[in-house]
Amino acid sequence: MDGQVDQATEVANSYRFLMAVKGFESPDWEENPSPANHNEYFALSQPVQLGCSGSAVKCHSGPGGLTQPPDGTMSQFCATCHGNFHTVATDESDGIGSSTNSPFIRHPTDLSLPASGEYAAYTVYNLSAPVARLTVPVASSSTVTPGSDAVMCLSCHVAHASDYPDMLRWDYTSVIAGTGSGVNSGCFVCHSTKN
Repeated sequence: MDGQVDQATEVANSYRFLMAVKGFESPDWEENPSPANHNEYFALSQPVQLGCSGSAVKCHSGPGGLTQPPDGTMSQFCATCHGNFHTVATDESDGIGSSTNSPFIRHPTDLSLPASGEYAAYTVYNLSAPVARLTVPVASSSTVTPGSDAVMCLSCHVAHASDYPDMLRWDYTSVIAGTGSGVNSGCFVCHSTKN
């Protein structure tokens, strides 16, 4: 199907020419974006430990040792440079530390949204917090399936630039928990009970 990439073995057949990334590009996503018309991204249901040594999954697996995402997810593509933003924590030696109740150094990516609690309310695709799919679809879908669809780097960030700090998709200073501000936008798309 035109626009679909599920065998990303080289740049020429990679999603949006991103080395080894899998996804679906809607032909007019820039002109007419909507919950039913957008790009689709590939993800895993659980993140893998990326790294350059030990038992970690290596990113230098491309032709000639080129860096590429080992499983073809958008978040792994980002993690080839920004590794600590993707992976589960193994220790707190980076000085950032992790919550005692969470194995993640930072917000998890390549992880399915839970099918219960605050996440269960995210069922209609929201352009301000896109999700990734465990299977590359053949077309855009306006449905989100908690328990299957996954959070990724692009759920919160814009790849090249945005009008907001930290390349976020929204103004984080306007997303204030418990005030009703920013309903159905920003963090509250997934964290629906926090607004």
